[in-house]
Amino acid sequence: MASHTSPVHVPEDKVQKYIDAAERSKSWTNMRDLLYYLRRSRQRRSELVVRYGVPLLDQYSSKLGSECWDYYEQVFIASLDGPDQTLSERYLDILKKQFPGSVRVRKLSAMLCEAQGRHAEASALYWAILQEDPADAFAMKRQIATFKARGDVANAIDLTNTYLQIFMGDVEAWSELASLYLGQGQLKQAASCYEELILSAPQNYLYYLRYAEIVYTMGGTENFRLARKYYAHSLELNERNNVRALYGLAACTYAISSALGHRRGGSSSAPDKDELGGDLVVYAVERLTQAYTAAGVPELGRVSKSGFERMRTEAQKKS
Repeated sequence: MASHTSPVHVPEDKVQKYIDAAERSKSWTNMRDLLYYLRRSRQRRSELVVRYGVPLLDQYSSKLGSECWDYYEQVFIASLDGPDQTLSERYLDILKKQFPGSVRVRKLSAMLCEAQGRHAEASALYWAILQEDPADAFAMKRQIATFKARGDVANAIDLTNTYLQIFMGDVEAWSELASLYLGQGQLKQAASCYEELILSAPQNYLYYLRYAEIVYTMGGTENFRLARKYYAHSLELNERNNVRALYGLAACTYAISSALGHRRGGSSSAPDKDELGGDLVVYAVERLTQAYTAAGVPELGRVSKSGFERMRTEAQKKS
């Protein structure tokens, strides 16, 4: 039966070739080839699958042999994206009769419950599957989704952590867990998730950027310093399209200056240039001005520069 996997990028002209063939002849072989290609290339394309899958199965299922069950599942899953699940229910009944008690069909039943908003029923089905196989990745992920749909974030976090104890290399799960923590205001835990993501993909500038933003939000001089390092590294990996890191770099430096000023109070000693990272601010402001000018909105660059100048003045007063 068809697998539940993430889609991959496929050039649109390749898909169009199969669509054109199915439209021209309306033959069952061309409809079959289109659905087979979409399934093999892991393209959901629900509207296409339903449009050609329903006549294929309703009129030519006998010609497909044992492979027809793959197409029934494919069309069933696509039909879940529509507003009316009557087709989903019909095809699910067919699959249940052919595969009574099948774990895979039970998963499809739970998916239909989700699509119809019956999250408690879906959750019960997924739990039953997990009782039989606690390491069933698909059931665990869908169970997490049902918790989120019901607003049960605490259980969603707990189960995601359990999932990651088994599937530590799942970067999507780490990202999802970070989002759950951020939604609860648990910044330290979210930062730990991004540390795992950085280890898994050290060349991904977005992970450094997101980690820096979280650490900056946590506040405190040491966190500002740490955030500045990660903003800078994010820029090392992607300097051209990374405006958020430029803003973050400047904001961290001004935050450090302000924090050091408060700490010194009436002391006559002033932080040195290296400690404040003044050169980094100059770099960030210049790059922002260039980026906005290149984008045809130089006035935004001037506004940014003016804003940073005000921040610098305030920071200098405090230090």
